[in-house]
Parts: sequence; C-alpha cells; structure tokens
Amino acid sequence: MQLDHVSSVLRPRRSWEGIDLGFAMARVWFLPLWFLWWVTALPYALFLALISGGRADLWLLALWWCKPLYEAPLLFWASRALLGAQPPWSATHAVVRTAMSRALLPLLLWRRLSLRRAFLMPVTIVEGLRGEPGRQRRRVLSLHQSAPRWLTILCYHFEAILWLGLLLTLVFLIPRELVRIDLAALVLGAGSWLDWLSALLYLLAFSVIAPVYVCAGFALYLTRRTELEAWDLEVAFRRAHSTPPTSGRVPRPGTLAGLTLIGLCTTLASGDAMAVTKLDPDQAQTLIQEILADEDFGSRLDVTLWLPPGATDADNPAERAWSPGVRTWMLLLATALKWLALALVLLILAGLVVRLAHDWRRRLRRPPHPVPNALPTWFGQAPDPVVPEESATRIRALLDAEQARAALARLYGWMLAEVSRLGPRLSPGATEGDCLSGARARLPAASAALVTRVIAHWRLVAYGRREPDARLVRQLFDGWCQVLGRRETTRASPTTTPRTRL
Repeated sequence: MQLDHVSSVLRPRRSWEGIDLGFAMARVWFLPLWFLWWVTALPYALFLALISGGRADLWLLALWWCKPLYEAPLLFWASRALLGAQPPWSATHAVVRTAMSRALLPLLLWRRLSLRRAFLMPVTIVEGLRGEPGRQRRRVLSLHQSAPRWLTILCYHFEAILWLGLLLTLVFLIPRELVRIDLAALVLGAGSWLDWLSALLYLLAFSVIAPVYVCAGFALYLTRRTELEAWDLEVAFRRAHSTPPTSGRVPRPGTLAGLTLIGLCTTLASGDAMAVTKLDPDQAQTLIQEILADEDFGSRLDVTLWLPPGATDADNPAERAWSPGVRTWMLLLATALKWLALALVLLILAGLVVRLAHDWRRRLRRPPHPVPNALPTWFGQAPDPVVPEESATRIRALLDAEQARAALARLYGWMLAEVSRLGPRLSPGATEGDCLSGARARLPAASAALVTRVIAHWRLVAYGRREPDARLVRQLFDGWCQVLGRRETTRASPTTTPRTRL
C-alpha cells in the first residue's frame, strides 16, 4: 500500500475506535457505495428470481448467501478512495470487473459463515494474497481479535431492525379506509405476494447496511495492520525524511524525538566509541526520558482482569501458552469442524435444489386453468353444495344426532356457497361482515334476512361460546330449504324473469 497517499490518519487505535472510523468512512462515501452495491446485486437478484420458482424465501436465501459478491466491489472502491484515487462513476464497470477477478470462491463456500468476513476480506480483495501467504496473513490478523465478530453480529441486528422498521412503517401508514396488510403474514410469510414484499424490504435493508459493514471491516483491517507493522511511524519517518530543510516546515516534537532515539540506538549498536564518549550519561538519560514521555511513543494502558482468589500473575489466562500437543489437537478439531460445517452447508444447498426441482415439476403438472366451480373453504372443510339434496340430508342427520353446532356450521357453509355461486366468489379469508354484505347485495330481502339470522346465531356460538339452540337451528334449516324450494320452482317456471332468482 502507498501509505504516503492515505487520506486517513494512521495511528494506533483500539478496535472499537477503528469501527467508528469505518462508520465515518461509510457516511462520507455512502452514495457511491450504495449505487455500486445495486449495480452489482441487481443482475444477481433478477437472475435468481427467474430460477427460484416463485419462492420468495429461496430467492432471499440465495441473495443472502451471495453477499460477498456484492461486497467485494465496495471494498475495492473504498481501498482506492482511501489512497486518494477515488474511482469516478465512469469506472464502475472496471471496479466491478477487477473485484470479481479476485479469489471469491472461498468467500462463498467455507468462509461464508465466518463472523470475521469483513475484517479478513481485504487480504483477498485488496492485497490479492492466495494460498499459504494468505492463510498466514489471516492467522496473524485474527490473533486475539473479537471486535470483527461483534461487528458482524451488530450489523445483522441493524439489518433486522431496519427491516422491521420498514414493515411497521408500511403497515401503520396505510389508512383504515384502504386494505390493511396483516403484519404477522408479512413477517412469517403466507405464500402470497406479501412474501415478495417482505423479501424486497429485506433486500433494501441489505443495501443500506452493506457500505457500513464493508467500511467498518476495512477500518478494522487498517487498525490491525497499523498495530502490527507500525504504519504510523513509517509514514512519519517518510514525511520527515522527504521534507526539505528550506521549506520552513517544523516537524512535530514526537517525530524529532523518534528520529533522535533511533539515531542514538544505531550509534550504540554500531560500536563507534568516539560517538559514545561524546554523550554525557546524564544528558542521554534525560533525553531518553523526554522521548519516552512523548505521546507518539504510546501511552500507559491499565487492564483489569478477574482472577480467582489467591491467583498470581502466572495464573493469568493471557500469559499461559498451550502445549504443542494440545495446540495440535485443537487445530485438528477446528479443521474437522470446519469441513463438517461445509458438508452440512452443501447438504442444505442440495436439499434446497431438490425442493426447487420438485416445485418445478409440481408446477408443470398442475392444470393450466383452475376448476371453474371450485369453492372456497370455510371452517376447515370445503362445503359440498353441488347437490342441495345431499347437503340437506347431512344437516338433517346432524340434527337428528343432536349435533346442533355441526349442523349450524354446515348450514352456514351451504349458504355462503350459494351466495358465491350467484356472483363473484367470496375469498376463503372473508369475515362474517364480508359474507353478510355479499348476501345482502346478491339475495332478495327475505333470503338476506335469513342469512343475517344464521350469521348472528353463529357468532354467538363461535365467539360467545354458547350452546346452539337446536330448535332454532332446525327452524333456520327449514326456512332455507323453503327458500331453495321457491328458487327451484322459480327457475322451472318459463314465465319468470331472472330478477326473481336467488
């Protein structure tokens, strides 16, 4: 990396301070990064929508699994922008092509579920390291680092919170006069267009959090490299060495002190007796203390640990080192768990592919047109009003068996089926109010009044937990049979106009 051109200040930072730096970078570059994310993700989204078989959940799962493909161009763009060479809008295609040419296959397989993905992705995308050098770099960077895991967990929570916020905004901002959206069906999925709406909102949450996640992981990577390789001192030495004396620029006291200390150590190590005798010990000690007291040489950090009573510094878990045998067994166990997790992921993907193929076969075998006389389902079972005599026989048998509730439910379903037959079908999720409105709009006044009585009695039985009146149910049944009898008689009369029909 060309450290002289880095636009950010390279200095030792704590991990969470590095994450804050990444959030600041995301705020500054959000619009170009967001545009680049959509340019990369939208073709994949359209392609996966074509092969998902109409399943919004499979489509969203495939998009979630391919997130490293959309994050790689963002990371490559951010690395160039940090070096002062921000790619223009016209170079979007070149940025995407260059980022996709890196080794992304491991990020989509065994490293996909890693909680340190954003932290370690620069090793592949920015540095382009592969094989053993890449593994060594990732191993050194990950040593005693827990902030990358927490960054991934927090960003997943940010995505879920943003998704739920969009859902609640969509639900509660719809006026009561319009069709309300069921929040439970929108969150849990009901196999309808609500699944796609929920998936699209989650995709929007992906796009908003992705620049923040990528920039925060990149900033953590820069913080760790600065800590391991002292990039801040290297930049300070380069700038101090390249600054001409006639420029009128005075280096910082810390930089002068650092150069003086390094020169002193070099002189002592070279064995030049003449240079050593020229330094007074008291003056050298005073100079060393002044140099070490400068803030550029670091600061004192107090660490508080919880130890059991009577423990000593030797019992500090951070000071203990694992034996080579234990370390070897732990490495073998970790490798076995990694490949086991990979095998499990492959089995899940294979199961999803089989399920998708099964759905495609079932879709192809489905008849092209639905049955025109198909009726909706009420009370958990489909009514059978095709033959009125059979429905009447079943209800009469239930009344004779003193099953008034079942008889009332079947009578209610029979009425709704007859109402659906006279006009547009009622939906399976229609409420009692919808059924009553349909009956009043499609039936004569006398028949609609009978349906109103049945619905009112059913409400008392279903919601009021009252026992149905068998005599009243029989009266309602007899009245409905008379209405149907008059209707059949009216249909059989050649002089009757269609207006008298139910």
